[in-house]
Amino acid sequence: MGVELKVKCGFIIVLNAIMLVGCGKLTIEDAQPTLTSKNTTLDKIRATNTLVVGFHDRPAPFSYVPNGSATPIGYAIDIENHLINAVKLAVNMPNLDVQWKRIEASERINAVKTGMVDFECSTITNTLARQQEVSFSMGFFVVTSSFLVHKNQNFTGYQDLNNQKVGVVKNSVSEKILHDYVKNHATKIKIVQIDSENIENALQTGMVDMLFSDDVLLANNRMNLKKPDEWQIVGEPNNYEIYGCTLGKNDDTFKKVIDNSLLDLYATGKIYQMYDKWFKTPLPKLGKNLNYSLSVENAKLFAKPYDTPVPSDISKATQNISKGFKTD
Repeated sequence: MGVELKVKCGFIIVLNAIMLVGCGKLTIEDAQPTLTSKNTTLDKIRATNTLVVGFHDRPAPFSYVPNGSATPIGYAIDIENHLINAVKLAVNMPNLDVQWKRIEASERINAVKTGMVDFECSTITNTLARQQEVSFSMGFFVVTSSFLVHKNQNFTGYQDLNNQKVGVVKNSVSEKILHDYVKNHATKIKIVQIDSENIENALQTGMVDMLFSDDVLLANNRMNLKKPDEWQIVGEPNNYEIYGCTLGKNDDTFKKVIDNSLLDLYATGKIYQMYDKWFKTPLPKLGKNLNYSLSVENAKLFAKPYDTPVPSDISKATQNISKGFKTD
């Protein structure tokens, strides 16, 4: 298309981000692809002059709606806005009507699957089971399941689980991981299902001894507790999960637009600015700070993007990301 990225070999982080294609002058290929099939998401958008973007209004800093506002903000929302611009270019409609649709966590897969929304980016994990219903973009965040516990507890990780009351978010991937661990290690614990809205209350009232969830979500829970400094996130990584944007299944044209836009975000280094804004500084309209440093796994994701459920499956990626760029 002609969006140029000038990259110096000395810029180590961005150099790693584009190591698949080497150093030099790069261009994004096919950000505005030629449509050869009908009834694609882009066809629908063109026909209706409307792009419907889904969002979930929690947790911060991924997405939230400040008091007195009707517009969501957050890390995932900034990413969606970047993708929206790419879609506008792809359909050649700079004045495209963009509609934001709030969806519950339990509705996200079905909302995309049925076409209620054209895409959504939230804290939803890319799994093989979910790939049977929707497609996933390249990942935009890597998490691992950990424990949020009070510092007074003598707890350091999985080896201390016996006789504990552990809270999990109902129907989450972390819940399945914990059940599998207990089954495989004959650990005796009580697993308590909690709705995401009641997590902090369950911890502070003693309903559970600790919470088991994605580490970045635990950072959000800790931030919302009355005395966050008294709580800590512990536990050695036992798994890695990938958050990706959900897209309609079997629409390679639309997926290429979304993936190339994410690749642009990573290769230009803009993703690091977004990260610092939402994870390392006080949150707009909230004033709270997650103080969540960039993990090694997230740095690897930004350096070498992939769209598979786990990093070890990069070789099985459904799209060769390196083809998104060509060297002049």
